[in-house]
Amino acid sequence: MTSSIVHSCCSLLSMAREKVDEVSTTEILSNACVVTTLLPLIMAHISPLATSDPRNAVHILNLIQDMLPHVAALNLLSGSSMSITSPNLGISGSINQSDTTDAINSTTSQHYTWVQSDHPYKPASVSNYRVAFPDTIKWMSLEFDPSCSTAQPEDSLQLYVPSLGNVSGLKNTKLLDTDDCDFAPLPYWPVLHKFTGCLQWPQSAVILPGNEVILSLETASDYLKDDRASSYGFRCLVVGYEWPFPGSCSPTSGLKLLEAELAFLGGMCSASLMKKDLLLPNTDCCKYNIMFLFML
Repeated sequence: MTSSIVHSCCSLLSMAREKVDEVSTTEILSNACVVTTLLPLIMAHISPLATSDPRNAVHILNLIQDMLPHVAALNLLSGSSMSITSPNLGISGSINQSDTTDAINSTTSQHYTWVQSDHPYKPASVSNYRVAFPDTIKWMSLEFDPSCSTAQPEDSLQLYVPSLGNVSGLKNTKLLDTDDCDFAPLPYWPVLHKFTGCLQWPQSAVILPGNEVILSLETASDYLKDDRASSYGFRCLVVGYEWPFPGSCSPTSGLKLLEAELAFLGGMCSASLMKKDLLLPNTDCCKYNIMFLFML
């Protein structure tokens, strides 16, 4: 499916290059969802494949080779250079000394909060926690504590984000337990799978779009009665990031950011293929493709 999307986008970009003298194609595409949302999400989701297997890295490089020339040509035709500056934001708010982690120390966002269940969590209950950042927040990262765990398979945590068209409207960063607030229920979409047990929790940051997320911990009655099982529950750091950064708001910034994404992903693929301990598959075709790419 990824190949089909990329090939369709290449055809679209090629037509845009042909019509650039008649229509402001660069500005139109830079604000189109296919450039601002679809393709960046695809690049982000296939990036782990670049380092998992040489065949995947070669396939992704071929896709980048098809798309990058069109994107770069459109950016050159726009006649402006890419200019993005990262804001030098300090960390505001008060946190406990025990909450200071590497994630807090390394973030460039001033919007963050900890979300956690009771330790141990309550059996036979449903606990919903809602995090709502200001409207300027466009995406969030969620980092789970390594101690996250549930005692039995029926106890799980599910993430929800608002469906399209629903905006929180809250102006301040808040952590809300639905038992203590009376906001109107809105349609929400579940994202990712349910997290349960000790091994099914994310080992790296989870990236979600928007400025609002609900973490729902659903637990069953304690029928196992296993004293050795961990009923720690969950603890999660949610960080909200603003977009655009100062200096990045321009009519053609979408295509320029896409070019940067493609270049970065291509670099990941090349780096994975240049490792000294690279294990090539026992197929002559794959070895030939890798050798051919490095001859270009």
